[in-house]
Parts: sequence; structure tokens; C-alpha cells
Amino acid sequence: MAENNEDQEALTLSEDILRYLVYITIPKTLLAPLHRVQIIQQTQDINPQFTPGTQYRGISDAFRGIYKNEGFCSFWRGNLYNSLRVFPYQIILHNLHRTLAPAIQSSGLMESQYVSLFLERAYTPFIVNVANLILYPIDIANVRVSADISCPDRMFFGTWDCLTDLLLTGGIESWYTGFGLRIPSLLILRGTYVSYSAVHNKLKSKYKFLETDFWKIISNVLFSILGAIVTYPLDTVCRRLIMDAGRESPRYKGIFDCFERIWEDEGIKGFFKGLGVCILQNVGQILYTFLMDSLIERIT
Repeated sequence: MAENNEDQEALTLSEDILRYLVYITIPKTLLAPLHRVQIIQQTQDINPQFTPGTQYRGISDAFRGIYKNEGFCSFWRGNLYNSLRVFPYQIILHNLHRTLAPAIQSSGLMESQYVSLFLERAYTPFIVNVANLILYPIDIANVRVSADISCPDRMFFGTWDCLTDLLLTGGIESWYTGFGLRIPSLLILRGTYVSYSAVHNKLKSKYKFLETDFWKIISNVLFSILGAIVTYPLDTVCRRLIMDAGRESPRYKGIFDCFERIWEDEGIKGFFKGLGVCILQNVGQILYTFLMDSLIERIT
């Protein structure tokens, strides 16, 4: 019986990893050029490799500049570990759920209506944030390597080189710079999703045409735009702080100082640099998911 349970858990984990490989890793790789352009636009104002007046002025200018100065393959710089992190991420989530779920059930906490409701709402964000905390150094390296340009010289030659350099210059805490912003960002995004879903479900009950595939895509696109707008300032501040990690003379003293400096130096637009590329990534992900769902449905 125990062997059957272990086999079933192994099968579930394999299915989750395969699902994430198909729905996350492949589109991440396809959309990696957009991801790199977004990171560069968000961070170029604090990147010492950019001298005043050399920053890219828009999406097309960034694409032309990267291709001209660094070559075609550089659009995928930093993508390898960012795509492969799905495997340890799923293993961590699987083991956390395997450990915590039975403990909560056997503790008797679920007998209380209010505690049960709280745990149902907080359980998933909790294990997701724990997994993100463990793998956050990979996210740090992805930002730093993606923002690293080849002119005049590269600062890092890969993820491990980046993490080693940060560890030597800034200590272990440099691996978790900005992580405090990831938790409120996730909560805001989740709250936005719940509110948007409630409104969308009410509209669907009145207007049946919203249940068609076309309007499902439009709905997902609208939510992705809304979600990107409400969380993007936090994401920008987080990545600016990541670019500041390990420096002898950091530009920002902390989260609030970073918010204040961006507001004073760049205005409200400073918080939304690269937002257009972010939205394009989200739309591409949505279209890919829809096409993949349709393909799998036809095959099965």
C-alpha cells in the first residue's frame, strides 16, 4: 500500500514537472528576448555599464542595440537557469505539500471554520513563497546576468559566476536583496485576481458570449494587463535593488529610499519602464497556452 502511494506521488510529481516544462519552460525560452529587453529597460538607469545618454529609448531601440552590440544569441542570456528552475521549484512545492498537508489535517485546526478558511486562503501563498525564498538566488542571478551588456565588457560569465561574485562582495544577504517585495507583490496580484474573477463571473452569468474561447483569451489578456500594472512598481524597485546588491557604495539605502529616489529622479514613468514589453510577454504566454491546450485536446 505504501509503495502504491509512493508510486502515485512520483507520478503526480512527474506530471507536474512535465506540465510546467510544456507550459512554462518552453514559452519562457521562446519569449526570452522580450524578458531580457524588459530587465534592461527597468535597470539601465542604475547599470554602471550604461553611460549617460547611452540608454535605450524604447523597445525597438533596445532590440536594435542588443543585436548590434551583442549578437543574436545574447537575447537568451540568463534564460537557461531561469527556465530550468521549474524542476527544483516543483520538487520543493511537492515536498512541502507532502509534509505540511498531513500535519495540518491531523492537528485538528481544520475543525474551526475561521481557521479553516484562513488556512485555505493562506496555504498556497505560503508554500509558494517558501519555494520562491529557496530559489530566489537564481532569480537574482537571472536579473544581473540579463542586465549585463557586452559593451565595453561583461561583468559576469554565467549564473554561478554572478552568485559567487555577489557572495564574496556582499555576503549571503546579497542573494536575497529585494525579496521582501515579492510577498506583497504576490498578495496584491492574488487580490486582483480574486476581484477580477468575481466581476468576470457575474458578467458571464448575464452575457453567455463571454464563455467563448475568443472572450476567454480577451479576459486573460485584460487580467494580465491589470495584474502587470498594479504590481509593476514593486517589481521595478525590486530589480533596482538587485542591481545595487554587492556594491561598495550602493545607490539606495533600502526599499523606501529606492521608491523615493525613482520618484524624484524619473517621476511616475520610472516605475513603469519596460511595462510594454512585460505585457507583450504575458500576451504571448496566454496565446501559447491557448494553442497548447487546443493541441492537447485534439490529440487526446
